[in-house]
Amino acid sequence: MPEPERVPPLSSFERTMDGYARALNAAERQIAENLPLLAAQKQALNAAGQRLDQARPGLHALIRSALQHDPQTGSRRWRN
Repeated sequence: MPEPERVPPLSSFERTMDGYARALNAAERQIAENLPLLAAQKQALNAAGQRLDQARPGLHALIRSALQHDPQTGSRRWRN
């Protein structure tokens, strides 16, 4: 029986991106169900955005811009 392929652990930056993606996904699910964002969800999204900027200055604004303006990237709910 072949050994399962080992996946290398995520880098610090990948963990930061993953955290933001999870927070954003939770917010999108809430909005998709026509429910308001909970304070904890807003805090998680803001904290994840701050961690993005700590890892790469300006990255949070760049991602937000892409979600709002690039039809291939963002869903309709993040556009103006």
